[in-house]
Amino acid sequence: MGTITVASSITRKYQPDTVVFGIRISKVADTSKELAAYNKEVVDRLLGKIAELEIDEDNFREENFRIDVNRVYEDNKYVEKGYRLDSRYSITFYIDYDLIDSVRGMLSEEDIAFNVEYKIDDETAIREEMLADVIKESKRKALIIAKAGDAELKEILSVRYQSRAEAAVFMRAKAASDAMPEDIDITESAEVDWAINAREY
Repeated sequence: MGTITVASSITRKYQPDTVVFGIRISKVADTSKELAAYNKEVVDRLLGKIAELEIDEDNFREENFRIDVNRVYEDNKYVEKGYRLDSRYSITFYIDYDLIDSVRGMLSEEDIAFNVEYKIDDETAIREEMLADVIKESKRKALIIAKAGDAELKEILSVRYQSRAEAAVFMRAKAASDAMPEDIDITESAEVDWAINAREY
């Protein structure tokens, strides 16, 4: 029994259907208690505003919350000056450009940094379908090679596969509100080792 190795790759374009607003709340203060209160105040205000926009509260998520000692470099040494808040949240919903404009305007009123990212909601299902197609394409090529070599194609011995998507589509806070997200290229690749047998006559 011998083997042949076949590499296959498929790239398809998909239109983003989901928008994610990434929010960062940061502040320096004398005490951690003050920062925790400030963070809660901002979050409560944001929750009130997204409720007014009829965005489900479940679409607002805490991604990270940190309060650390604020160390600054002065006079050739690090010194501690209060505490630093660095918390991150996200608001996620299906693309609706009027709602995107409203959320951008709401966040612009706050003293916080944010960006906008466009994604594909059901990317896992897309990748699974593409990977199956890649294996089918590998088999098609392997059959051609085996036939040309007067051999019989048998089972798969091993598979090495790789997934890749183009960089996420980011828009900064100051980006034009009517900017349209570009399609996202998703690539699935596989290198498959197939068993072959020489034909008997």
